[in-house]
Amino acid sequence: MIERFVNAIKHIVNIDAPANKIALSSGLGMVIGFSPYLGFHTILATIFSVGLRLPIYPLMIGAHITNPITIPPIYAFLYKVGVVLTDSSKKDIKWDIHNFSELMVLAKSILWPLFVGCHLFGLLTGLVTYFVVKYLLIKYRGY
Repeated sequence: MIERFVNAIKHIVNIDAPANKIALSSGLGMVIGFSPYLGFHTILATIFSVGLRLPIYPLMIGAHITNPITIPPIYAFLYKVGVVLTDSSKKDIKWDIHNFSELMVLAKSILWPLFVGCHLFGLLTGLVTYFVVKYLLIKYRGY
């Protein structure tokens, strides 16, 4: 596992692109990875890579930070972040569903905090990733 991580870092460092582009690609990948659009992370990363002419590898690494193993703890945490930020309350959730409209009320009470938590946390980690990767690339490459 550590060997795979080291190989990924070596691959990112050796990408023939300016540090800004690699850092932007890494940060944007993290934003995509923490987004609530499950099933579309790869598509979004590809679209941004082609549209902004960014290296695809750092985008894909960030976009796949959430995977079947990490999804439950990450989205549970992001939901809790969203509950705090939106001042939602878990006691408002009614789990006794009898019709479609009650299901929609339940979905709204869960999805809005998740949406807010995912996007704000994604933006924060994307910014941090951008600056850390840029700093490390400049330091490693010596320019």
